Amino acid sequence: MDEPDWCADGLGAGTGGSPDRSHEGTVFESRTSFATLTVGLTEVPDSVLAPPESEDEPGTIEKAFDQAGEVLLAAVAFLIVAVAVVLPIGILAGIGFLIFRLFTPGSEPAPIEMKREDESSEG
Repeated sequence: MDEPDWCADGLGAGTGGSPDRSHEGTVFESRTSFATLTVGLTEVPDSVLAPPESEDEPGTIEKAFDQAGEVLLAAVAFLIVAVAVVLPIGILAGIGFLIFRLFTPGSEPAPIEMKREDESSEG
C-alpha cells in the first residue's frame, strides 16, 4: 500500500501498524531544530544610578493627598448621581401612593368615645 504525501515522514503511516522508523532521527531533528533558547545576562555597572528626584515632582504625601481628593470627588459625584436617580423615582412612587389612597375605598376607623371621669363616677 502506497503512503500518501502527508505521511511521508512515516509517523502514523498505514492502518495502525508501527510507523516506519528508518528516518526517525531526521524527522525529529528537523522538528526540534527551532526549539533552542539563548539567554544573555549582562551586569549593570555600579556607576549608573537612578537620577535623583527633582524638587518639582510631588512627594509621597502629596501624591496621597491628591489621590484622597480624587476619591472624595468620586464619592460626591456618586452621591449626586444616586440622588438624581432615586429622587424622581421616589416622587413618582409618592404620587402613585397618593392616587391609590384617594381612589380606593377604605374602611374608616370607628369614632372613639371619650368619657369624662366625672360622668362615670356619678352614674
